[in-house]
Amino acid sequence: MAREVGEGRGPLLVRAELLSAKRRTASIAAPIIATVGFAVLLSGMVATMQDAYPAGETAKLRGLAIVVPDGAPGLTDAAVKAVGVGRSPLPTMVFLDRAEFGKTVIGGVGSADSERNGVVLSTSMAQRFGLARGASVPVGFVDGQSEVLKVTSVLPDDPARGDFVLNRDLVRSHDGSALTDTIFVLHDRAPTSVGAGAAVHDGETFAVAKYEKENRLLLQLSLVLIFVAVGYTGIAMANTMAMAAQSRAAAFAVLKSACATARQVVRLVIGETALVVVVGVVLGLLVTLPPLAAMASGLAEATGTSVSLRLDWPIVVLVPVSCLVLAVARACS
Repeated sequence: MAREVGEGRGPLLVRAELLSAKRRTASIAAPIIATVGFAVLLSGMVATMQDAYPAGETAKLRGLAIVVPDGAPGLTDAAVKAVGVGRSPLPTMVFLDRAEFGKTVIGGVGSADSERNGVVLSTSMAQRFGLARGASVPVGFVDGQSEVLKVTSVLPDDPARGDFVLNRDLVRSHDGSALTDTIFVLHDRAPTSVGAGAAVHDGETFAVAKYEKENRLLLQLSLVLIFVAVGYTGIAMANTMAMAAQSRAAAFAVLKSACATARQVVRLVIGETALVVVVGVVLGLLVTLPPLAAMASGLAEATGTSVSLRLDWPIVVLVPVSCLVLAVARACS
């Protein structure tokens, strides 16, 4: 059987065509670089944060056990008494009416350690309302009643403590529906059983559950954006290749006049397209690694834990393959 004319010369033709049509090559590679870079960067950020934040929270909770609601909106006073030990903040809403600020709603926290007629403020809260230790402040409660409380302490900001800490019994007397969110107990003093409506978790389990919803929503958002980016790539490549096909009609005619078969021409086009996609994918991956590494370093410093760069490998594989399929399908159409 006679060999097809030009067999074995395909790589040379691909190389020559790409070098002679640099603008067309760049116009096809550009959306691929942008899409792969965007998809890998976004998915890598999500994957890295999904490890970093729970790890940082776990480090803060080291040595503690956490009692949380299980199938209930919160922990009742009966559940708190059943545990018997630990810190059990009771959240509520309070109202401040300051002449220079007007009426302001603030999230307060009831604590058994706070004085009955006193309030402990965070530094930022004290600065916001111009309050200092020893000042008296009228505080409104959800039952419509108000009391004048004395600022007993102004402490550095601590999200675990709260910005506006009241006496737990005071909160309960004004807010009968308030429920405790969590009880923090030393691990060696944690109860083995807390009854129905509550569960005991270690620090890692609690941290993962705390960020589960945020991580799921963030992942869904990233997938939508990646899907849109891949769709944009398909449209951009289709437009570029459609315009290129018209300008290359004469070149294809020359190849056919040199006894090239239709199959050889198709293989040539596929080879060119695949090579451009590979170059675009490699460049897209390379431009994402430095910012991802910098973000991992920043998260490690912010959380006080060891954070390594994480890639979402299904996305890293799926997006380049999708670009390749779209490009080859358009080239052969």
